[in-house]
This record gives sequence, C-alpha cells and structure tokens, in this order.
Amino acid sequence: MTAFRVCSILLRLKRSPHVECLNATAGVPSALSRTLMSPAKRRKGEQPVIHEPLVWSESCTVARMIRTGTGWLDAWMMQQSVSMSKLSRKSGLSMGRLWELVQGAEVAEGELERMAGVLRTDPGSLAASVRYRPFQRQSAGQA
Repeated sequence: MTAFRVCSILLRLKRSPHVECLNATAGVPSALSRTLMSPAKRRKGEQPVIHEPLVWSESCTVARMIRTGTGWLDAWMMQQSVSMSKLSRKSGLSMGRLWELVQGAEVAEGELERMAGVLRTDPGSLAASVRYRPFQRQSAGQA
C-alpha cells in the first residue's frame, strides 16, 4: 500500500473512530496521522458560535422535562447535549458522585457552581431546577 493511498484513506475516514486501528495496521507513522487527523481550530473568516446561557423558568424546556418525569440533572444534560463523562471531566466531580445526583442524592455546597459552567447556565438556575417539584401535593390547610 503506497503512502498516497494511506493518506487518501485517512482523509476519507477523518471522523471515523477506527482510524487509530487503520494507522497501526497500515504502518503509518503516528506523527503523520496526528498531522492529518488534527482538527482545525477555525476556518478563515469563520466566526465562533456563541451559546446563550439557558436561564431557568417554569416554561423552559428543562422544566417541561422535569414535569414529564426526568430527573433534574438528566434534563440539563440532555438539553445542553453534555455527556456524563464530559460533565465529570470538566467539572471535577467523579462519575460516582454524578450517578448519585442522578439517583436523587442531595447536592453538596459548591457542586452546582462546578456544574454550571459546563452546562452553560448559572448556579441559580440549577438550584431552582433541583428545588422544582411540579407534582408536590399541597396540604389540606393551604387551599
């Protein structure tokens, strides 16, 4: 297999998760594959995408998901397209602790602040969604 053929295969499979396997079997030096596979920072003239922070309200998408039975953390992760591994890595919280929060554990002080940046919102919005109980019954005396 010629070097030209290997380069054309690498360029065609640029986003494939199997490229490392292909590089190992084809004998392509890793420096070459890193050069070909490195993602571009930004194209010339392209403007960065600016995401507006999502602010909590009882009519927002996250509140609707919570009303339909989704947990608060799952709702935020689904709305903002953030995986649990990415949230763990960028917030510094362990996967075990995130799993406890998904299961309904109490939020410790400082955890909301650490997750707010990754979920592109403010800590107050996260706190409001944690406290949000749409189906909590009122007592008979509070009509």
